[in-house]
Amino acid sequence: MNIAVITSGGDSPGMNPCLAQVVKNAAKKGHTVYGYRRGFVGIRDKDSVKLEPGDVQGWYKQGGTVLRTGRLPELKEEYWQKKLVDNLRENAIDALIVIGGDGSFKGALSLHKADSSLNVIGIPGTIDNNIYGIANNSSLININMTISHSCFNNRNNTVFNNSFNKTC
Repeated sequence: MNIAVITSGGDSPGMNPCLAQVVKNAAKKGHTVYGYRRGFVGIRDKDSVKLEPGDVQGWYKQGGTVLRTGRLPELKEEYWQKKLVDNLRENAIDALIVIGGDGSFKGALSLHKADSSLNVIGIPGTIDNNIYGIANNSSLININMTISHSCFNNRNNTVFNNSFNKTC
């Protein structure tokens, strides 16, 4: 499986460790991960890099996000939703992992609605405390590892079922 991962919106604590854990867990399962720089902007611009476990060593020590973040207001338009899905499909991407907050999750959901066969997983990465249903702090690092573990080990798990209605 080819997996795209982005960090979107504002930087938040835990983005780099989460990225590293996604790459490591995916590699253990034989999946390939592509990191898109600057969030949805990177998908639009086809700006990606293949990530392997050796590439992410030490990322947990770095603040912010190595992939950088970006905002793409145009994603509200159906044209851009379809264009981004087409760009992902052009690169044979089977799943998109979005690390971000409420706005990032809305963008991810719009891509899933544009093509329901695109698997989408949302991992909270926000300082805004705007991911409802997750304790009082939506930038929890431990939940990232739990979601990664669940998704890569059990293909029938539902991740953020209320938001995305999709299984891993």
